[in-house]
Amino acid sequence: SVLTARLAQESESYSDYTNEITLPDMAQIYRELDDFTNGIVSLSEFSDCYEFMIRYLFSCLTDADFLDTEAFCSGTERAPHVTDWNSALSATEEKLASFQHKTELQKARALLQKQAKENILLDSSVYLLNMPTGSGKTLCSLLLALIRLCKIQKKRIIYVIPYTSILVRTAITR
Repeated sequence: SVLTARLAQESESYSDYTNEITLPDMAQIYRELDDFTNGIVSLSEFSDCYEFMIRYLFSCLTDADFLDTEAFCSGTERAPHVTDWNSALSATEEKLASFQHKTELQKARALLQKQAKENILLDSSVYLLNMPTGSGKTLCSLLLALIRLCKIQKKRIIYVIPYTSILVRTAITR
């Protein structure tokens, strides 16, 4: 087989490149993985956690490879991205506060968003925002993510949406 033939080939020595490679502290990586899976008791939950970690690591490697290639080709590295999340939170709150609440729909939308904002203050690792079309989920979810991010002092928001349901909805309405 092709694999057997490749394994039988002698590979060149890469020892000359060892000064260019920084190996990670494996003990630290194991501690991080232990912390990440701490408290998980079911095999299903562990499987979900493991799957997320693999996808996250792959995404990090892909991004690092892209940035490294970009830096090599352009001859410059990007400056670190710095975001003022508190300003983003204030701007989002101002935008939502600027909407009128005169019609029944507008009042219902404001009530749903108020309830969601109150519930974000509860401690949880996953939040599900199940609101009907036209209720302002996009801005509301951004507001909730920013509140949570500022509260626990994280660096980024990972936004996951059911893209296929958006495609189906768009196809049905056309």
